[in-house]
Amino acid sequence: MKRNKILASVSTVALALGALATFGGNHVDAATKSITPALPYRYKTDTAYFLDKSTSAHYKGVWNSATNAWKKNGFAWKAAANHSKTTLSSYSDNSASGLNVAGYDKVQYNKTTGKIISSEVRLNRAVFKKYRYNTAEQTNVAEHELGHALGLDHNSKGSVSVMNPANRYYSIQGCDVKGMKKIYSTVASFDSVSENAGDIVTVVNYTPTVKSAVTAVKTSYNAKTKSLTIAGKAKGASKVAVSYNAKALKPVKVTKKGKFKTAVKFTGYKDFTLTGLNAKGKAVTKAYVLTKDNYAAAKPTLLKADRTKKGLTFTTDAKKKTTLKFYYKNKLVKKAKLTKDKQKVFFSAKSLKGKKGNFKVVASAAGKKSSQAAQFKIIGVGQATVTNY
Repeated sequence: MKRNKILASVSTVALALGALATFGGNHVDAATKSITPALPYRYKTDTAYFLDKSTSAHYKGVWNSATNAWKKNGFAWKAAANHSKTTLSSYSDNSASGLNVAGYDKVQYNKTTGKIISSEVRLNRAVFKKYRYNTAEQTNVAEHELGHALGLDHNSKGSVSVMNPANRYYSIQGCDVKGMKKIYSTVASFDSVSENAGDIVTVVNYTPTVKSAVTAVKTSYNAKTKSLTIAGKAKGASKVAVSYNAKALKPVKVTKKGKFKTAVKFTGYKDFTLTGLNAKGKAVTKAYVLTKDNYAAAKPTLLKADRTKKGLTFTTDAKKKTTLKFYYKNKLVKKAKLTKDKQKVFFSAKSLKGKKGNFKVVASAAGKKSSQAAQFKIIGVGQATVTNY
């Protein structure tokens, strides 16, 4: 009797790009579930056969590495001679929607018993080519899809797990092995339950594309050493090329978790450019630009000046936790630590005696390079200035 095929669900996950607020993102250990969860289907035991339908030696190698990785961790994937309900292969879909999917596993199973009827495990060659997944990363995706095939669900978003919902960088981890062993701690007794055509469902588990990018960039300036520490993540890169004012500096290595960190001594307020490189030194990400707005305190802007017989009051656009330093003829004459935005700074008539021309004003903030200098005019008694933006 022909079984009815019911499309139960299609689960998709969109990948968010752009800078993240922390160094977490795809690399936060705290988000990892200690035991990767299970899906509602499985094989009878921790041994299953597969048929590799790949026609290229490269993808045969990827699948071989992925199945062997699971075998080393306790699940015995075995190659079938000419037929298997589990098939492995690749395809190429470079359409706009297709490029969002790095791989998938389409499983048909009995929803009453959990018995797998068929499983199609696929990798998208177009994604691997366009976003420069190396062989190890392709194998990680293959291990992920095989994890679905044997019955593992996704671990948490941001997890260190081969079952990370948007995996590219992780191979099989301890949490995944625990999840697999929990599923196969018993032998399933599928034969004791009769097949019912209405119980057969199909699910498709997708792995979203992880695009190469420099993200989560943070900076911290050390005034004593006059150096800027730059740290962040470089997905899909082996190194990060760093340049300042269009001059190339020493490339920075990217860790296995996709992080990088470097300290650079420099002068001025020019732009830094960060570009992810592959092992051959070829750019694999768009350039990430750090401007002075990222690493230096904002140059103070005078909003209002008002001078009376008692003294002179300046109101600036400076934010709280900023320190304003006032210099007269290159000598520091006042330091004002702001406790609120647009805080007023007052100079008494006595402190202004004999002074004319301008104050040079520099802003500083924790972890930032001091701002470029602004000029605040020392106006006369009875005068006021206002700048409207």
